[in-house]
Amino acid sequence: MINLSDFDPVKDQEILKFLETEIGYENYLHAIDRGLDRIRPLFLEYVKKFENVKKIIIGGTNGKGEVAFSLAYNLKRNNKKFTIWSSPHVLSIKERMQSHLGQITYNELQ
Repeated sequence: MINLSDFDPVKDQEILKFLETEIGYENYLHAIDRGLDRIRPLFLEYVKKFENVKKIIIGGTNGKGEVAFSLAYNLKRNNKKFTIWSSPHVLSIKERMQSHLGQITYNELQ
């Protein structure tokens, strides 16, 4: 499901720098102190737009990525629409966002 054939480390760094500037870098040591206040304004519009969409939140210590991608695989096999937003990524930030249509592109991220 993950396609890194067009991986561009320069574009990845540009996007990560933007995210760091706008919402703060993912610093897990201080995550508890930050809460959701720093990112809430970015998502208010989307929350309203997708208010009636079913959501699954996968939490816990280990295995969240495996569960999410297994679920996505089965949804795709059954012709269901879905979107995954996960964190962190291994190689490219594009790994974090994908849907039944495929992986997000750099153009969609910028």
